[in-house]
Amino acid sequence: MRPVKIVHCADVHLDASFAGAGLTNTAAKLRAEELKDAFARIVGLVRSEEAGLFLIAGDLFEHEYVRKSTVQFVIDRIARQIPDVPVFIAPGNHDPYRPDSYYATLTWPPNVTIFGPRWERVHLPQLGVTVHGWGFDREHVAERRLAELRIDPEEAARAIQIVVLHGSDERVPAEEDVYLPLSAAECQATGADYIALGHFHGHHVVATRPGAAGPLAAYPGSPESLSFGQSRPHGVLVGTVGREGNDLRLVAVGQREHLTAEVDVTGAATLEDVLARVEAAIPAADRARHLYRVTLTGEVDPDLDADPAVIEARLADRFYSLTVRDRTAPALDLQALAAENSLRGHFVREVLARLEGAAAGEAEELRLALRYGLQALAERR
Repeated sequence: MRPVKIVHCADVHLDASFAGAGLTNTAAKLRAEELKDAFARIVGLVRSEEAGLFLIAGDLFEHEYVRKSTVQFVIDRIARQIPDVPVFIAPGNHDPYRPDSYYATLTWPPNVTIFGPRWERVHLPQLGVTVHGWGFDREHVAERRLAELRIDPEEAARAIQIVVLHGSDERVPAEEDVYLPLSAAECQATGADYIALGHFHGHHVVATRPGAAGPLAAYPGSPESLSFGQSRPHGVLVGTVGREGNDLRLVAVGQREHLTAEVDVTGAATLEDVLARVEAAIPAADRARHLYRVTLTGEVDPDLDADPAVIEARLADRFYSLTVRDRTAPALDLQALAAENSLRGHFVREVLARLEGAAAGEAEELRLALRYGLQALAERR
């Protein structure tokens, strides 16, 4: 039984609003267009790699915001460039298969299968492959749907078994939302040769197959970086799936990343000093391409007002996108202030006493309280 070549993507999030991303309205619209460009590159990859299957594991678009023209763009790309490649879509929590979804209301090419809220399978005798899938029909699914799937051993002996599903690895950090939870053990119990997953925006492997090479279940991550704080790398998975093992590689298709940087501005006495430090810390080519969140650190002149909004505006023409966080502290002689017989001296003594033995998180809060408290007292004078 010959392996089958696949391209596996997920979490494209077409027509995402990018609200709160620090972009102007025009830049947000252009960023949304770049998501379409990413999908076009993925379809081109399916074609250039001569893949036998194209798997889309959910959140292809944003149901709440997506335009009909955007989904028609997807349909046209598939119909024109890969009309003979079987395409399988398992809708996720952001693009559920609802009666008013474009999955239901538009006409899709005959080579596209869109899974609904029950386990379905499609056998492809020309490839020696059976594809199983389950799709969201609402925004939140808490049931462990993968645990329901058991592939008949006789069927597994006749064809390569592939699953397409949108869901959460149960090892997800507690602060993340859990949708359709699943485990490595549940992946292994299905009897599948490969499980194409979506939901997490960073690539990682959930499970391996005992005695076989390569991943059994994996997330490719989002093709484009979508926000700060999400794990990397990300892209699409390309390679072969077979009974003896899987050989998949992660291919980057995105144009931009969300990057963070700490810039020490210790000793800065003017806003121009701060601007120069920030600009010098990041290469010009990276500033022009990526989305940055810069945290200012260090001790600065007490009279310096390092207003993040002003810094962002002053550097707007030198960054594609810049968000600034101010974590600097005034360069003060705290011991001298604590010795004062004044309200300010009493305040400083109280904070310094609490700082002794404080945990890291509490210490950061206390330093911020000290900074803002001293600023408030200075304004009263």
